[in-house]
Amino acid sequence: MYQTNIVFVESAPLINGLLRQGICQGAPRLTGPEFQLIRSLHLKLDFILFNERDRAREARDRARYVQDLDLLPRAFPNLQRLQLVFDGDMYLQRLPAPIKNMPELDAVVFAPLMEVKAKMGLKEFSVALPYLVFTNLAELVPEWMTGEVITRHKKEDRWHGIQLWYPFDIPQPRQGQSGTGRRIPFKLGASGTCWWCWKGDGSCHAFGY
Repeated sequence: MYQTNIVFVESAPLINGLLRQGICQGAPRLTGPEFQLIRSLHLKLDFILFNERDRAREARDRARYVQDLDLLPRAFPNLQRLQLVFDGDMYLQRLPAPIKNMPELDAVVFAPLMEVKAKMGLKEFSVALPYLVFTNLAELVPEWMTGEVITRHKKEDRWHGIQLWYPFDIPQPRQGQSGTGRRIPFKLGASGTCWWCWKGDGSCHAFGY
């Protein structure tokens, strides 16, 4: 069951427990060892990584975010496909807008994700940002303005919406490609715009939201 099905976990306390069981001292055991056989996983992330209203909460969430991502390879050593979905409160900051705040976004949000991608050797990795954050950042990709990304990805990956690749300065891969460049790219989309689809043989084809 764990090797053939997608496991959806959207409760922050449950995610916290699953990542720490058997790894962190004193963490309670929630499942048996067979849970480590999971190959396809969907996690909803509850972090406010930019919070002008509460900087103390921001600091705690940033530290927990990095720790959770660091625990992923050990908690799920057989994982092949991973989808991470940020909720709508990830960026509670009026100024600067996300597109004007790329150095901090790169350091706080994307660098830990790139590290996870490299460590785990995932076949498929996608990240859903809050819709307003994603559409703001998508302006960094010229193809976004022409509609080419929308058309191409709807046809190839059956995404209902826009799909980009991060880092943005790596050329957007064409059909049959997984990205180019020395850094390993991952799929980036907006929450609430995509969905799972399957090949005729029952295998997973692409992540959705």
